[in-house]
Amino acid sequence: MDARPSYYEILKISSKASDDDVKRAYHSLAKKFHPDRNPQNRRMAELRFRLISEAYAELKTQRKRLEYSQSLTPKAQNDNAGHAGFFSQISEIFWPKKLGHKHNE
Repeated sequence: MDARPSYYEILKISSKASDDDVKRAYHSLAKKFHPDRNPQNRRMAELRFRLISEAYAELKTQRKRLEYSQSLTPKAQNDNAGHAGFFSQISEIFWPKKLGHKHNE
């Protein structure tokens, strides 16, 4: 199984979420993890904020969600294998292994 979180997991939404659901989730998380609101841990907040923004950019419309879902096919995952390092590092920020957090969709 792929260790990197999906954009759906990053935004904590279902793959069946509406445009409004995606927007609400993005705004909530962006506000929570904005670097200006987290001066005590600014670097971590910057990384989270960047990933949340990237996820929103990829999922903000139904068309984009369909394209993203199609990119998750096994062939597309092999084509994008070079990006795994970044996502592996970022996934540890959202889901530290010591917490044993299970992903829900």
